[in-house]
Amino acid sequence: MRRMQTNQRNILIIGAVVAALILIGGGWYLISNVNPPPSTDTSTFKSKAFWFDYPRIFDVREFETGAVLVGSQERKEFVPLVQVMEYKSDPDSPLPASYEEFVTQQALELCGSDNSEESVECSTPVVEPFTSLNAFEGLKVTLTLTRTNLETQESVASTFGPIYAFDVTKPATAEDPLRYTSIFVNPTLQATLSGTEVTELLDAVVARLVISNEDSQLPL
Repeated sequence: MRRMQTNQRNILIIGAVVAALILIGGGWYLISNVNPPPSTDTSTFKSKAFWFDYPRIFDVREFETGAVLVGSQERKEFVPLVQVMEYKSDPDSPLPASYEEFVTQQALELCGSDNSEESVECSTPVVEPFTSLNAFEGLKVTLTLTRTNLETQESVASTFGPIYAFDVTKPATAEDPLRYTSIFVNPTLQATLSGTEVTELLDAVVARLVISNEDSQLPL
């Protein structure tokens, strides 16, 4: 009788242990699925002017040094979503009064577009100071984008941006006069006009951008 009672007690203990293990395993499964670890599935693009990390699900196209598009490959077509571009003030035109004025002028030029159906232009720039996650200071520009139907002359206003601009202007010398230079990171006009949401991709590129020059590498 005692042996039977002992066996029953052992069976109950083993059952309790198995049940506890099942509960612990199930709890761990739920926690790991509710709070999954952050994804590190990224790729790195490098050029002479700058480099950055971006989610691997996207593609990159460099069409000249300092001019890069990040986008998605849909069937056989590349769809540009975010642009990373180095801009310099035109040496054959009057130098803008300040770096901020140069950035504003360049930002306004990003969204001028016309076709047979509508006219697209930007206005009313709002310029704010911006500090990246790595404490690098820049400017954040937001524009009012107006689309005008050429047939009906009806206009619709929306927002273009944000456009992030980082100053990489070199000091002027006797041989090399002052020429404002900036790295822009912004949504493409195509993505904006199509209503494609690119905020997450834009933020990821800005957060991981590194600018390269002859003297140093500046993490943004």
